[in-house]
Amino acid sequence: MAVRCANEGRVVSYRVASVVMCLFAGSVAWATDNMRAVVLLDGNFQIQSIPKPEPQAGQVRIRVRAASVNPVDWKQATRVASGTRLIPGRDLAGVIDAVGDAAGPWKVGQAVIAIATGGSYAEYAIASANAVFAAGKPA
Repeated sequence: MAVRCANEGRVVSYRVASVVMCLFAGSVAWATDNMRAVVLLDGNFQIQSIPKPEPQAGQVRIRVRAASVNPVDWKQATRVASGTRLIPGRDLAGVIDAVGDAAGPWKVGQAVIAIATGGSYAEYAIASANAVFAAGKPA
């Protein structure tokens, strides 16, 4: 399956695994209330500007540095109902950007790996505090 990505005013076709690279390759406006995300809409992947998610109680918001591409992620495109809009992806690595109430020991600035609750193919993702793990440095 190919993905179309706007790149400096032109549209380029990529394989599905490349869509995440396209998302993170462009310039980023970290100070805004919006973020870019890969959105699955009617079976097609699109890069859209959407509001940053806000963490609720027991959640953290993570600035995504890496997201995995698993078979289940691209299989969603063939099985999603018409009109469905979602951000695919679950596994991610990044840095905690914001914490909700009762987020346990997690603090802004910690490097983590996590399982996202609402998709990880985005600049920011939300994860439950109990689905976040400290990212250790390799020996």
